[in-house]
Amino acid sequence: MNTVRDVPQRFGFIGVTTQGSLINQVFPLWADALGLNAQLEGVDVPLGADRETIRQAVQRLGRARPVAQPQAQAQQQAPRS
Repeated sequence: MNTVRDVPQRFGFIGVTTQGSLINQVFPLWADALGLNAQLEGVDVPLGADRETIRQAVQRLGRARPVAQPQAQAQQQAPRS
């Protein structure tokens, strides 16, 4: 049986310049210490961005799926015709 730790996961965050964020150095250490198979995804939003830009960034992170899904999980989530 697969657990959350077996399936690569994405953790997202929003920032102004996410590539330069300290979390990029800390996150791999944290994930390793917790035994997580995880990747970090940053979404850049400029200072003073309008509501629609922020909304799109949040929606992008909300749509993020695991990097890979176990076969049984992928079949359960497949759209039905």
